[in-house]
Amino acid sequence: MSISSDAQQQMYEAYASSYAIFLKNWQIQRQVALDMLEKHFKSNFSKQREVSSVLSVGPGPGEFDKQLIHFLQQYVPKGQTLKYVTVEPNHVHRQIFEATMQSAGLGEVDLKMHPVTIEDFHADDAVRLYSLHAFSLPHAQSREAINP
Repeated sequence: MSISSDAQQQMYEAYASSYAIFLKNWQIQRQVALDMLEKHFKSNFSKQREVSSVLSVGPGPGEFDKQLIHFLQQYVPKGQTLKYVTVEPNHVHRQIFEATMQSAGLGEVDLKMHPVTIEDFHADDAVRLYSLHAFSLPHAQSREAINP
């Protein structure tokens, strides 16, 4: 079954609108998520508490990613740059995400956006990614897409 490009555009616009409502309600939970991530880093990465690459699946408009990048930069080894890879098929969210990142004052971040679904995304061999929020796929399927 094929969807026309007009129908797909309408679907993405409707999704972006609904997602904006979700984000307003999730505002408080962002800090909770960052606190949980920090606890995870402290307990699980005590021997190697550094990160150099991240995969963000479906980042939407990027407000959480902006906070997350600022948080993760403390775990990037000196002399290295955080590689932040996003997979976002929704053109509406990609445009907002790009504007959010441009105004975020992130410093040294190698930001790459892939305008595809996670099923069509393939990481190159040089990138080993830590997936932070792959909500839409079962764990095994998302792991397979990330590390082919």
